[in-house]
Amino acid sequence: MPLTAPDLATPDNSSDDAPREPQHHRETDGGELRRGDIWADSVLAIIGLGLIGASIALAIRARQSVKEIVGFDRSNDIMTCAVRSGTIDRSSGCAAEAASRADLVIIAVPVSGVPAVAREIAGALRDDAIVTDVGSAKAGIVEAIEAVLPRQGPGFINYIGGHPMAGSEKAGLSAANPDLFAGAPYVLTPTGQTSPRALEAGYSLARAVGAVPVELDAARHDEVVAYISHLPYIIAVALTETAMKRGMDDRMIAELASSGFRDTTRVASSCPGMSADFCLANRDALLAAMRRFRDCLDDLARDIAGESPALVEQLGKVKDFRDELARLKGWDSRP
Repeated sequence: MPLTAPDLATPDNSSDDAPREPQHHRETDGGELRRGDIWADSVLAIIGLGLIGASIALAIRARQSVKEIVGFDRSNDIMTCAVRSGTIDRSSGCAAEAASRADLVIIAVPVSGVPAVAREIAGALRDDAIVTDVGSAKAGIVEAIEAVLPRQGPGFINYIGGHPMAGSEKAGLSAANPDLFAGAPYVLTPTGQTSPRALEAGYSLARAVGAVPVELDAARHDEVVAYISHLPYIIAVALTETAMKRGMDDRMIAELASSGFRDTTRVASSCPGMSADFCLANRDALLAAMRRFRDCLDDLARDIAGESPALVEQLGKVKDFRDELARLKGWDSRP
């Protein structure tokens, strides 16, 4: 069944950074928009049943009616648990089998594994099937997937890169949450080869999990995410490692660590393998962000060492920026 995006009112916003949304209308005979029926006859395949893949399945179940959700994971135990918990309807023996009957295939494996999955499923896809992924580094993935998926019509590919900007330091099926993506940006990275249907399906998927779709060029996505996702992880790791090394000789480090240290270093508890994966996949942008962060640290160190009166002013500017960001994002109102 062809997937199409439901029509939503688009805010009157002329900013260049505002999300761009396709204007398609889907109405009932009575003229009222039907929000869920685009999924009613669709089969979804989710390859990878970790935190993100399983949370997508749960979010769609909570918000939409679907014909079937098929899942594949390299762990048989995880697939068994996913079926028993109702996260998916049935499991498959391999990624290609899961994708073979699907209208929409969601690749939710670690970044380095996405191209291999795309190669595996390419020959098994239905002609009208749409493929997306959820990797947190996009430029390399988009290029690799577009190189292996079959072309449709006038050179188009039924693939849309995606990245839901939500997650947790916890990993795996047991951490899945149907509200993980609620209100979060869901980045879509179309190219000149992206079919209109694939882009529409990307918007539809983002909304189906409760997120807000945003279009970005893949390289631009990687640059931005380096600063607001990948760099914060590296900073949390470096801070934790600094305390860890000092704590080897001073037990009071652990004894006095409290909420400030806990909150600042939370993401350092993320899965090491997956974290190293996205750091390497977005290496150039992340290294550039780390250089800028190092410059900021050096500036602060100079102000502190020199007892500079500019220190309070700079701290105030940063506080104002963070407070305004928290207000705009609604962070302070969330539990």
